[in-house]
Amino acid sequence: MIRVATVLFVLFATFSSSAGDWLTGKWDAAEKKLDREIAAARKKSDRVSEARLLATRASMLLDRSSYHRLDPDRARKAIDAARAAAEASGDRLALADAIHADARWDYWQKLDQEKGEWPAIDQTIHEALRLRGEIADKPGLSDSWFYRGLVRQMQEDYVPARKAFETALHYAKDPLARSFAERHLGYVYQVNNDLENARKLYVASLDHRLEAGADVLVPFAMNLLADFELETTKDREAAKKLLLDSAMIARGALSWRAANAAETKLVELDPDEGRVHAKRALDAAEKYGDAKMIEAAKKLQ
Repeated sequence: MIRVATVLFVLFATFSSSAGDWLTGKWDAAEKKLDREIAAARKKSDRVSEARLLATRASMLLDRSSYHRLDPDRARKAIDAARAAAEASGDRLALADAIHADARWDYWQKLDQEKGEWPAIDQTIHEALRLRGEIADKPGLSDSWFYRGLVRQMQEDYVPARKAFETALHYAKDPLARSFAERHLGYVYQVNNDLENARKLYVASLDHRLEAGADVLVPFAMNLLADFELETTKDREAAKKLLLDSAMIARGALSWRAANAAETKLVELDPDEGRVHAKRALDAAEKYGDAKMIEAAKKLQ
């Protein structure tokens, strides 16, 4: 079975003009654009726009922490600022987004640091869902149902997880949002040994990430499909091709965690170039900045 950790890293598109930048790994450019938009909203005393943009910024910094480098302190401060601005503005969309960001933060703390409890995280998601339902925020409902599915999946409670992912897919119109629901719904199918539907969903998830131009995320979908091939068809050549493509795209998008995962697996699958892949795996780990990842990569040398 594919390791659960390999399928749990998620990002959702922002409505800001910075979206194209952070989907292709240009995090600094994306943050600068958001900061300019926030400053413009403040200059016009547009508290609603400011609150919504601050929520978007919090979401972006959460994603940056996961996909590019570990930077949790700035993400936490951004979430607090977004929550305060949303409450001050009285805008329920901004408030729902800020509460959802809080749930995401708690989710990562539980996943990475073993801090917190799943029922408490689920309750925060429930609050975001309640607000989003009241204002018919369909993109937001997709996001929050997706995270409810993740919380249930992490507890291996697959029946409600499947329902949550199906509901997220129902509300998702954006190809990137669809890709996450499809990816994790595929995992639930795989857990239940429905490999045909699992493959269809994994392929659909990759296709939707390509459609969205989400270069940061495409490599994760390729890595997952490579793992799936190795575990089901045992087709090492197909897996190798997927991982070579993944590593190339990941380097271009500065998606270092995905690059490290691809290069690490290629050490085994492409032994003629094993030393090159090991060096690249270490380089990616160092650029990502995770001590455990760096230590594991050093052992490949």
